Amino acid sequence: MIVCQILRAMEDNGVNKSQLAQKMRTSRTVVNRLLDEKDTGVTITTLMKAGRALGMRWTLESDGDNGSPRAA
Repeated sequence: MIVCQILRAMEDNGVNKSQLAQKMRTSRTVVNRLLDEKDTGVTITTLMKAGRALGMRWTLESDGDNGSPRAA
């Protein structure tokens, strides 16, 4: 879902991967990882840089589940 939003913003802004990397002040490799739906290592910082570079606004929500096991 996030990848689709970034790709749409890139298209809307006429920005390719190399240009996005330049705007984010990072490498094209980082942008490729960002756009890889299978990559689970993308950081919030990278998402924020991409969002800023594309004029996007992110909202982060939590359902209160931190992934820790719960006692029955």
